[in-house]
Amino acid sequence: NAVKTLQARSDIGKRIGLFGSSLGGSVSLAIAKEIPVDSMVIFAAPIHSRELSLPQETPMNLSAGSHPINIITLEFDISKNLPSIRNILIIHGEHDRVVPVSHAHHIYQAVGTPKKLVIQNNGDHSMSNIYHQKDFISQASHWFKTGLIDG
Repeated sequence: NAVKTLQARSDIGKRIGLFGSSLGGSVSLAIAKEIPVDSMVIFAAPIHSRELSLPQETPMNLSAGSHPINIITLEFDISKNLPSIRNILIIHGEHDRVVPVSHAHHIYQAVGTPKKLVIQNNGDHSMSNIYHQKDFISQASHWFKTGLIDG
């Protein structure tokens, strides 16, 4: 609905860029088949379901803490959507304990060009390293500028 609302506006351009992190990345990948997307950046996006353990101390930070309060079972597989996706920057932490880095490699192999894969050395699911954050902002900004403004 958000994308359709933006597309209906006459005061902005028609090009659409999506950004999603973790399950937000999965949502971006899932809707890209239904809504034409001009550029996309995802970080640590799972492409199929698995069990997630939510830590008690910080329920929104899946990689912190050691006391799970519950298990959420998600059932999805968006891998069939990947071949229709183009112009995507995929970033993933090498040591992500929530979403294995193999998901990023699978996405990269399945999507069309242009595409770019960045694996952050010693990176985690929450991108806690300030240098990873700065590099991410720089690369994502450049990707969107190239795909949405210059493209």
